[in-house]
Amino acid sequence: MYQTSLSEADKEEIKRKLQNSEFSSEEFEEIIPLLPELGLSGQIFGFDSPDSPQAQMATDYIKYHSKLPADYEKLPVEEIKEKGRLLLDPLFNDLENRKEIIILLAHHGSIESLEILQNYFEIAQAEELKFWTFLAIDECKAFLESDIIERPVTMITEL
Repeated sequence: MYQTSLSEADKEEIKRKLQNSEFSSEEFEEIIPLLPELGLSGQIFGFDSPDSPQAQMATDYIKYHSKLPADYEKLPVEEIKEKGRLLLDPLFNDLENRKEIIILLAHHGSIESLEILQNYFEIAQAEELKFWTFLAIDECKAFLESDIIERPVTMITEL
């Protein structure tokens, strides 16, 4: 399907197809070795059934990434900790804001954000938020590992 050395056009095509979930399971297996060359850090989901509740929640999680602030990578750790305190506050009931915080923490990719996500996973009550936090923990780990080894890391999660 693709050569081991990808042209820019191939890279863009693969990224587009990944974003739009256009690969079959067999095609996806073939491109896994090419992911590091794409320079992608983060998480890729594979679904047995795209209609399952988990697949729907994961799709919503992915779509929510558009709400990330442009400067999320530059947020200081103190601001991340403040967002974490808000997320962990049992009196804080704003579902949309919780989702934004979970996505932000996943992409911050710091030890602090990972610890906050792990703590929240233990206390999250709503099924959707618990699942989002599960996804965010894996995504955060991928960003953190990428920073440590100084190259992109892509996690593949089969749901």
